[in-house]
Amino acid sequence: MTITKPLQKDCSEYAWSYINKVEQTNLLTALEVITKSTTDLFSHFHGEQLGYTYAPGKWNVKQILNHITDSERIFAYRILRFARKDKTELAGYDEELFAKNDNTQNRTMDSLIDEYVHVRKSTILLLENFDDEILEIAGTANENAFTIRTWAWMIAGHNQHHNEVVRLKYKK
Repeated sequence: MTITKPLQKDCSEYAWSYINKVEQTNLLTALEVITKSTTDLFSHFHGEQLGYTYAPGKWNVKQILNHITDSERIFAYRILRFARKDKTELAGYDEELFAKNDNTQNRTMDSLIDEYVHVRKSTILLLENFDDEILEIAGTANENAFTIRTWAWMIAGHNQHHNEVVRLKYKK
């Protein structure tokens, strides 16, 4: 199955800023590639590196990976609601509040990677069952109306964005 990118004209500037970070043209391939690059990237952090932040108020690498996972769960939930034709406008979420209460200080990087991989597999299984008609269903969340196709591509782009930040600011 192929899930192609939405057209730039069909996305907000915000959504496109994430989607444009993904090189692949098929979302399912992109999710597989990004999963591997993410697990490879985060598995190299150990010891004191896990608590490092590059500036006050920034998240450490465990919090970043947990944020990627939390966001994917939320985006996938939105996708599910829209796919089932639920027209309820969905609320946003406070990512800083989530990070503040994420309990990553009591978790290992291996457990965070394991959770990330399982959530990603669940997302892929959900998306594999959608046809083009379902992918074009729109819904509103966090005051932004997007199609399922756009929300799905944002999962990949959001993950890619944070991988870039980690490579730039945390990888030594």
